[in-house]
Amino acid sequence: MTDDGFLSASGTHLPTTSHWRIAPGYSYLHTLLRRNPGSLGQPYSNILSDFPQNMFQIRSLLTLSRNVEFDQSLYYTARIPGGSTPGYARLDLRLAKRIRESTEISVVGQNLLRARTLEYGNSEGVIGTESVRSVYGKITFRF
Repeated sequence: MTDDGFLSASGTHLPTTSHWRIAPGYSYLHTLLRRNPGSLGQPYSNILSDFPQNMFQIRSLLTLSRNVEFDQSLYYTARIPGGSTPGYARLDLRLAKRIRESTEISVVGQNLLRARTLEYGNSEGVIGTESVRSVYGKITFRF
């Protein structure tokens, strides 16, 4: 690995059964920035620590019947080393029923582990982005 490195690995629907698939993923980000000695630009201060280095996800896709699917996604993001954003886990669920070849209704829940999650903030005092728990219904028409 060089001074700047990004590693991402994911499994494309690991074989489990014909009705159940699992798709894992992992990302690692490491960077080392050096200022060009002749540069007149502004110094970059704490940019090296303004992102999470480790992120993990696992998705489970379960076919309950010919027309019903139940999907679960679990995400983990490590804390931002130089900032005030802690590490967090997030769980999303989806239950869907296909009522016609081109029509599907579903209920989706996002960020179900906590009412609010701070997803981004940096060491320069930038106000973070907050994700809130949500549950909604959805109708999809495909044509």
